[in-house]
Amino acid sequence: MKRFSCWVLLGLLVASSALAAPSVTVSRTPGTYPASPLSGEFTLVPNLDLMAITGEAGPFQSFCVEAHEAVTVGNTYDAVVNDEAILGDGLRPLEVPGPDGGDLLSPESAYLYTRFRDGTLAAAGYDYTPGAGRENSARSLQTAFWYLEGEAGYQDINALSPQAQAFITAAQGSGWTTVGNVGILNLYTSLTGKEYNQDMLVMVPVPSAMLLGAVGTCLIGWLRRRRAL
Repeated sequence: MKRFSCWVLLGLLVASSALAAPSVTVSRTPGTYPASPLSGEFTLVPNLDLMAITGEAGPFQSFCVEAHEAVTVGNTYDAVVNDEAILGDGLRPLEVPGPDGGDLLSPESAYLYTRFRDGTLAAAGYDYTPGAGRENSARSLQTAFWYLEGEAGYQDINALSPQAQAFITAAQGSGWTTVGNVGILNLYTSLTGKEYNQDMLVMVPVPSAMLLGAVGTCLIGWLRRRRAL
């Protein structure tokens, strides 16, 4: 009887998963981002549904994957956790296509973002202290991501800052061949209308933890539905 009850509950959770509405609000933290170009660091504030999927405990810092897509600070976007960025402008001749038609994240970008998030990118010159140094580091890291992701306008490595070049060299020498625990957030103004805006980087848990997060998200939707009845 207990086994039957568990399977019934799991079925209810899966059936109610469509009620979940992961979203993220894009904001800024002073002293962590350059005045131009409009680029990382961004402070992303996930809602509970998104936190249940990613395992993020609260606001986190992120960077844009695409150089030619817009995002508005202060806006809240529908968010889809993916392993592919969405082609928005066709200016990315060097991207690796994924099975769903998007662009797979490069292992080198995943390496840099992992090191940024765990604080060890300081060894490669990233300044984590809010202020001018961190703003310059954020600009350099953002352009390094765009270089590694094949973004048009950022493919002349000699035109990038020495710090950006140092990040790229560290990433290319890392030996990473997978993206580890790094995923991509596809941001939409309207998910139902597929009004796409930008892709940003996010840490995701290991597959087993992602399954638990998905079940948690289903549970949230199921409880909301019960309250509405």
